[in-house]
Amino acid sequence: RRGLIADLQPVADAATLIFSGSAVIDGANSAGFGPDAMVAVYTAAAAQGPAHQSQALAWSNDRGRSWRTHPGNPVLDLGLADFRDPNVFWHQPTRRWIMVVVLAEENRALLYASSDLKTWDELSVIEGAGAPGRTWECPLLIELPVEGSPGETRWLFKVDILHDGPGSGAIYQTGTFDGVRFRPDEAGGQPVWQVADHGRDFYAAIAWHEPRDAQGRPVWIGWMGNHACQGQLPRQGWRGAMSLPR
Repeated sequence: RRGLIADLQPVADAATLIFSGSAVIDGANSAGFGPDAMVAVYTAAAAQGPAHQSQALAWSNDRGRSWRTHPGNPVLDLGLADFRDPNVFWHQPTRRWIMVVVLAEENRALLYASSDLKTWDELSVIEGAGAPGRTWECPLLIELPVEGSPGETRWLFKVDILHDGPGSGAIYQTGTFDGVRFRPDEAGGQPVWQVADHGRDFYAAIAWHEPRDAQGRPVWIGWMGNHACQGQLPRQGWRGAMSLPR
């Protein structure tokens, strides 16, 4: 769960572990960290004592070479043990930041909005009704082009299943997003879940929302590992690797 921003660990203190999240370029300086600051939104997990996870910020003004934590951390705290993996993106139609983050043990995701990356208001819930497996991680909400239909788009909600998931654990729904609520497509009145990858080693994939190719397609990258065996592999200065961007 620490995969994509593990290099932030030097900014952590002895009481806090840094788990997965995402990073954005704050071109309008909405957070006040400087024009074009790189802002990482990540899960701060208690290193000792009772389990506790909340969402926190760090920023960089030198293109990610060094980082500082926001003194007002955490920026979102529900007092829960399993509340993690924020994925943040800019939603142009409503001109605000959107976060999707999971209530891991409840198989649910929450949507939040913010104008400054620091204060977050809850918008809606994405329910896990009918989803296989248990324990959600690393959600992603992203707009995608519809193949063969120029100009048409659909939103994709992806989440990874830590236990008893199909394939590598990544499942998804397609649907619509109006800036407040994600509404999944249905078949026969029921939400449809599909498997994102049938391999065994493509987990916790996160996309770059921008830039995109000529067909409007984004790129994502996943963890090339599997919880069933990864912890038994010998350490070599690291454990595991990322997939090729795809």
